[in-house]
Amino acid sequence: MAAIKHKQLLPRHLGGEGDGILQCGTSSLDYNSQIFFQADKDKNFKSGSWSIKTFSGAEIKSGSINSGGWGKTSFSISGVVNQDPGCNAPVPVTMTISGQCGTGVTINFKAADGETGTFTGNVACS
Repeated sequence: MAAIKHKQLLPRHLGGEGDGILQCGTSSLDYNSQIFFQADKDKNFKSGSWSIKTFSGAEIKSGSINSGGWGKTSFSISGVVNQDPGCNAPVPVTMTISGQCGTGVTINFKAADGETGTFTGNVACS
């Protein structure tokens, strides 16, 4: 009798960070800031988190990641803004982070309330 081989699904990880500008959609505030994000999945999406902070470390906004996907060259993840002390916009609101994988790449942030950000940094897609 032949042995049955089971394909093992290895967890996949996405992680990135970058420097750029966040534009608050509800006001004229712009922040020189840093974005940080990470997400994990196996067969189904598991979990993730993200934050945007000032260069001194003060939180501008943060939240969770609950869907999305990535391959070797690009990613697009979606979730919720749970806290927004910097722009002071009502929460929760949905958001998307997307871009290319690699070094020195553009990372785009967009929230449903009109807040946007463009960052340059490093993203590891595995």
